[in-house]
Amino acid sequence: MATREQISEEADRVRKLMPSSGSRIRYIDIVNNLVAAVEKGSLLPGERLPPQRSLADKLKIAVGTVTRAYAEAERRGLVMAEVGRGTFIAGMALPHAQTDRGMSDVLDFTHNRLPIDGYVGEFCKTLSYIAKRPNVAAMLDYPPNSNDLRFRTIGSHWIQQIGLPVTPDQVVVCNGVQHGLSVILGALSNPGDLIFCEELNYPGIKLLEKTYHLRLKGLPVDEQGLVPEALEEACRREKPKFLFCQPTVHNPTTATMPAGRRKKIAEIIERYDLMLIEDDIYAFLPSKPTTPISALIPERSFYLTGTSKTIGTGIRVGYIVAPLKTIHELTGTVHATTWIPAPFMSEVASMWMTDGTAGRIIDEHRRVAKQRQKIVRDVLGEFSYQSQESAFHIWLSLPKPWRQEDFVSECLNRKVAINSSDNFVINPGRIPQALRICLGGFRTDNDLERGLEVIREVLRHGHRHRRFMV
Repeated sequence: MATREQISEEADRVRKLMPSSGSRIRYIDIVNNLVAAVEKGSLLPGERLPPQRSLADKLKIAVGTVTRAYAEAERRGLVMAEVGRGTFIAGMALPHAQTDRGMSDVLDFTHNRLPIDGYVGEFCKTLSYIAKRPNVAAMLDYPPNSNDLRFRTIGSHWIQQIGLPVTPDQVVVCNGVQHGLSVILGALSNPGDLIFCEELNYPGIKLLEKTYHLRLKGLPVDEQGLVPEALEEACRREKPKFLFCQPTVHNPTTATMPAGRRKKIAEIIERYDLMLIEDDIYAFLPSKPTTPISALIPERSFYLTGTSKTIGTGIRVGYIVAPLKTIHELTGTVHATTWIPAPFMSEVASMWMTDGTAGRIIDEHRRVAKQRQKIVRDVLGEFSYQSQESAFHIWLSLPKPWRQEDFVSECLNRKVAINSSDNFVINPGRIPQALRICLGGFRTDNDLERGLEVIREVLRHGHRHRRFMV
């Protein structure tokens, strides 16, 4: 028989799950209240939730509504159900505002991450499954070569889905695309080598420029990505070692190259005897993928893709597809930089790619991206920006008289964080009056909408700040 203290504790947990309004209670209301209680710390890991029938009686709703709410909470990884014991708050900590600034009240548009609810539930189920496997200890040891072959084989089959013919012998597994890029440059470049790339690019390439003492030169881009004529003109004047290119959902502009432009880029690479490094980390997000440039020039290309921007931000597994003659050097550089890719992450990614989980997660990400792009249109539709339906960021053009550094500062004063666009500039002195706005780092659409409304308010009232923008 329950003690008075136990009855009091259960009543307290019921109150935390009870919606504040007097309207009809839906299962999603219970889930949202559960999320809020966990994030505030009023429900702690290990706490037992009320039995389903007990909660249904207290809330005066059908047991089926509670059952559905608990099932959704378990799918998201919020709770774990144990047969015969009940349902408990999961031990895995939830990110609060998903911000690195340590301020939970700041709405953070700076990081291009995937919404964690899209895959945390699947991850928790996978952890539970792996823990019960008889060979679980193998993932805590160095993998045998046969295991590496399995990861390469699964990776090659996964990559074939986007139209790139590849065999396991051409694949090198690494710890994410940034690590893969570091491996290619570390193995095959020399200090002082010239690398062409888009004039706006993700900051990781600039870090590697300094690490390996290379020279980056940015080339013009438009709404379809790298401009072929600009690449050809630059090749007439200089001799680069590599072209580094992001043809799908370009970071930061979201530009996606059509097939015709990819063909032109491939022809220029062949004509001027270049090597291509194709960063296609977003390749699986569009519902209709475009064939990679690397498929047109396989002996002149290093193709990079991975899991962190399409499956899960924390699932950091990368794949290099390379000419066979370079595989030995690339594999040696993987050993030099990390010894082996993390076996556990490789195992999770491989399981998901073969059992259909990865496809389901990506479908959910596409759905959420489409929904969030609609919110952007509803809130910022009066302003100029570039986007893709499946992207979790947009490239927002600032109206005059705004300068990007002043706009970033004004938004931060209103507790909205945005990265300065000079983070993406390759050629010094050419900073665009535009900003990347990331949409994935929010637990709810309401939080995203609140932040976008602040951005809209600042955009609309730029004239009030003319005196600061001389």
